[in-house]
Amino acid sequence: MKAKLTDMNADIDDIYHCLLRYPEQVLANVTVEVISRPKATRELRVLGTEGEIVFSADEQCVRYASTGTSDWIRFDLGGGTVEKNYINPEEPYIAEMRDFVEAVRTGDKSLYPNTLLDDYHVLQTLYRLEELSEGTR
Repeated sequence: MKAKLTDMNADIDDIYHCLLRYPEQVLANVTVEVISRPKATRELRVLGTEGEIVFSADEQCVRYASTGTSDWIRFDLGGGTVEKNYINPEEPYIAEMRDFVEAVRTGDKSLYPNTLLDDYHVLQTLYRLEELSEGTR
């Protein structure tokens, strides 16, 4: 499902919501908000029979709870360096570029396993999801 829900002056859909089924009884519930106001939401939740793991860029932490714990166990990540008029810290981008350069320098693909073919497959999946939301094949 996709829609334009805001009055943003752009000819784009501003929300996407997908429920995807993968092998091994894995379900993914994905929501992409192109425009998050007043504050962007960046969160990943992994639910399982034994507990839950949450990554929150908003709270700058990873936390988990399991059937064996009574409270959340939290790991703070720190805020990093956020440039003026921007919302994300620079350190992840710098680390990604460092890993890429090191993989090229050493020839060790395991240091940077993402490929253009991987990106192509992601884009093809997104295109297919958009087609499905429009009822076309």
